Amino acid sequence: MKSARLKDLGERKVIEHLLTLAYRDPSEIMGYDDISLVRLKEDLYLALKVDSMSFSADIPHTMDYHSVGWKLVTMVISDFAAKGVAPLGMLISLIAPADSLLGEIEDIYRGVREACEYYKVYLWGGDLGEGLELVLNCFVVGTTKNHRIPTRSGARVGDLVFTTGYFGLTTLAYLILLEGVKVRDSKTRNLAIKALFRPIARLREGLTLVQRGLVNASIDSSDGLSESLHEIASRSKVKIVIEKPPIHPRARRVLADLNLDPVYETLYRGGEEYEIVFTVPEEKVPLLRKLESELKSKFLYIGRVEKGSGVVLLREGREERVERKGWEHFK
Repeated sequence: MKSARLKDLGERKVIEHLLTLAYRDPSEIMGYDDISLVRLKEDLYLALKVDSMSFSADIPHTMDYHSVGWKLVTMVISDFAAKGVAPLGMLISLIAPADSLLGEIEDIYRGVREACEYYKVYLWGGDLGEGLELVLNCFVVGTTKNHRIPTRSGARVGDLVFTTGYFGLTTLAYLILLEGVKVRDSKTRNLAIKALFRPIARLREGLTLVQRGLVNASIDSSDGLSESLHEIASRSKVKIVIEKPPIHPRARRVLADLNLDPVYETLYRGGEEYEIVFTVPEEKVPLLRKLESELKSKFLYIGRVEKGSGVVLLREGREERVERKGWEHFK
């Protein structure tokens, strides 16, 4: 293993390996999941999460610095949203070249402040250092009294699978920005770029879903729809059958006009939607539907959980195997 290169392993295998070297705290109850959750006392848990962005690997060159700050906060808050835990505050570490412009750094922190105000979470402090490129790290802390936080391994046979929103717009944004694809519909193009540059974490939905006890398993979908579904299926030791891929209607139409398969593109070439993918026991679905009007949100049914393993797509009455693909550092 020591001679293996990170690019041959990929982010997830590296994380799993490094966790075997960690001095594990028996009070941490989540394991490898969206957040860490540490029992402080009988009825109080500490939630923690850190995430990072580097300009060479994570940020399109056309993204403005204000959006960088917004997205840095959103990507961590989304992990809290998936677990239904309210964030309290954060620390931000910034590495920057010495010739960086102060105005650019100010714009990043203006975006951070706007996101903090939106999600009602405080920036407590952080660190500033010098490096060869801009690298941002965001560490968020929260607390909860709820010991029934949904894990990636909580899906049960008979559960139904939902998402908090549509997928596909960021797929279009990547095609536009990285491959130069022309989209004539300016409204759809603007929606796609906004979805990538200014995503919104589903914090309100996640908090309510978990507080009402409706969720068995959940995951933040930022690594892509296929990867998120596979992660739940593998850790829960179940099979997920996709019946209704949650494709945004505008993305579906444009992708089809480009002679691209909307289902394939949305499953495999998206990511960073920051929706929550979650499973609900069938008997609790009526409660879920009542919650939609309360939150003024729409929860999209996409499939079901069965005995077996892996993820399949039900298309024209036949099951097609869904490969495990998504964003993964080092690959």
